[in-house]
Amino acid sequence: KVKFHGHACFEIVSATGNIIIDPYLGIILKKGTPDDFEKLDAILVSHGHGDHLGDAIELAQKTGALIVSNSEIGSY
Repeated sequence: KVKFHGHACFEIVSATGNIIIDPYLGIILKKGTPDDFEKLDAILVSHGHGDHLGDAIELAQKTGALIVSNSEIGSY
């Protein structure tokens, strides 16, 4: 199942795992906080702009999800 949350943020939920892409959970999105996500296996971040990196770190800390991105984000 693919859910569009706004801007560049998509969530993919399947029987084999859950991922979120560019998790900017600002006021423009339907889900407003990392607390709305209970289970994530991976967080994909396209680049380091705030409206793409967004809440990736807090989501990773809350869910234990792996952040997958480029070296710019990996260094951060």
